[in-house]
Amino acid sequence: MKNRKPAITSEQRELITMLYEQNRSRMFHIAYSKLGNEQDAFDAVHETFFRVMTDIDRIIEMPPDKRGVFLAVIVRNVAVDIYRKRVNAPIEAEPETDIPDTSPDTEAEVMSNITT
Repeated sequence: MKNRKPAITSEQRELITMLYEQNRSRMFHIAYSKLGNEQDAFDAVHETFFRVMTDIDRIIEMPPDKRGVFLAVIVRNVAVDIYRKRVNAPIEAEPETDIPDTSPDTEAEVMSNITT
């Protein structure tokens, strides 16, 4: 069985909440400037905080005045990753339809009108 990291403590949760409240607007604007899409920008911000939660000890050890810059770098990188995935996503091919062409042949129709 893998060693699982314990759940975050209430102090860590408070730190994450504080960082979110202080930085979410700036982070959203950074992500939106890269992605041009609100939903993708929100996804980038949320992915950033997911990453923060999984490596919270690194944030705690960081000087408080550097945390905002660190979050900005992470959200920019996440936004770039989302953009790359979106751009490199394969384009779905149109489904092939095997519907026979039953429309009247224009040439045959014109010829029948001339001969009648």
